[in-house]
Amino acid sequence: MKVLHLLASWKWTGPAEPALEGAALLARSGEARVAAGISSLEGRDQENQVEKEARRLGLATLEGLKLPRHLNLGHLPGDVRRLAAVLGEGGFHLVHCHTLVDHLTAALARLLAGVHLPLVRTWYDPEGPSGSFRESWLLRAGLEGAFLPREEAARKVAGKTGGRVETRILLPPVDLEGLDPSLPDLRHAYCCGKEDFILGVVARMQPHRRWDLLLRAFRRALWKVPTLKLLVLGRGPGWEELVYRPALEMGLEDRLVLAGYRRGAEFAGTLRTFDALVFLVPGSDGTCRALRQAQAAGVPVLATRRGILPDLVESGRDGLLVEEKEEELARAMADLALQRERTRAMGAAARERAERDYAPGVFVERTLDLYRSLLEGGGSCAG
Repeated sequence: MKVLHLLASWKWTGPAEPALEGAALLARSGEARVAAGISSLEGRDQENQVEKEARRLGLATLEGLKLPRHLNLGHLPGDVRRLAAVLGEGGFHLVHCHTLVDHLTAALARLLAGVHLPLVRTWYDPEGPSGSFRESWLLRAGLEGAFLPREEAARKVAGKTGGRVETRILLPPVDLEGLDPSLPDLRHAYCCGKEDFILGVVARMQPHRRWDLLLRAFRRALWKVPTLKLLVLGRGPGWEELVYRPALEMGLEDRLVLAGYRRGAEFAGTLRTFDALVFLVPGSDGTCRALRQAQAAGVPVLATRRGILPDLVESGRDGLLVEEKEEELARAMADLALQRERTRAMGAAARERAERDYAPGVFVERTLDLYRSLLEGGGSCAG
C-alpha cells in the first residue's frame, strides 16, 4: 500500500518527532510505501528542522507544500490545489494526517480532486478532537480512521461520528532496545553513591510544571530519608528562578543535580540512573513520551492524576498515583526509597508495560491493521 503522511510543521516539536519516526518505522517494515508531505517553510533564524529530520530518517518527501504549523489562509488554497493534483494522479491509497492544518488541507484537496481515499488522523492530545467548528466539520466530512492516545478520546470520536469512524488506541513507540534496563547507568557520572535513592525529573523549567510543589515535597521527604537525591533533566529560561534559587533557599543544594539537556545515549543512561521518575504535569507532548521512555528503562513512575497520567500508570503495580498535595507526594517519595524491593518490582512491571504498549513492532502492526481495514472496505483511489 502507498501512504502519504502529512505534517504541518517546520519545527521539530509537538507531534513532529513521533509522526515522522512512526512513518519511518512503517516504511522500514516493508508493508507500506511511505512518503511525507512536510512544510517547506523555515524560521527567520532557523532551518526547516522537520525537512532535515525527514532526510535523516530516509523518508521520501512530497515537494511544493507550505503547510504552516498554524492555519494560514494565504497558504491554504495553494496547498489544497497542489495536494489535489497529487491525489488525482492516483498514486496513494491513503492519507495520514497529524495536525489540524494538514487534516483540513487533505480533506479539501480530496473534495477538489473528486477522489475517495481514506483519510486517517492521529490525535496526540489525550482529550482528542476539540469542539471547534473546523474539527467538527472534519469529523463529519473528512475522516475515516483515527488513532487516539486513550479510550476517553476514542469514545468522543465515536459519539461525534455515530461510530462511522474506525478508531484505535495507539501511543507513539519508544526505543526499547536503546533503553534496555540492563545497559549501564550514569550514577557515577552524577556523583551519586550506591546508598542514594535517585528521584528523577524530566521536564521543561516552566511554572505550570509545579516545580514549587516538587521542591517542597522533596524537602519534606528528605526529613524521613536523608539519602534521597533529585536529578533533573531539562532546560528552560526559568531554571534559575523556578529551580536553582528556591532549592538554595530550602537548603537542597547538596541533594539536587541539574543535568541540563541530554540526547541519545546520555539521555538513555540518565533515565536508567533514576530509581523512580516523578511526573507531576504533562507538558506539550500529550502522550508523555518522557514518562513512557522511563518506563521502558525499567523505572517506576510517581505521578499525579492529571490528564492521561492515570492511563499510563497503574498505581501499586508499575508506579504510584497521588494527589497534588505536598504531604502525600512526600510520603510517596519516602515510601519508594524505603521499600526498594517493591520499587524494583514496579520498575520491572513498567518495562513490561512498555514492551506491551510502546514497542515499535506493536506500533507498526496496530497502524497497519487500521490501514488494511479501511482499504479492504473499498476506500482506495488507486489499484
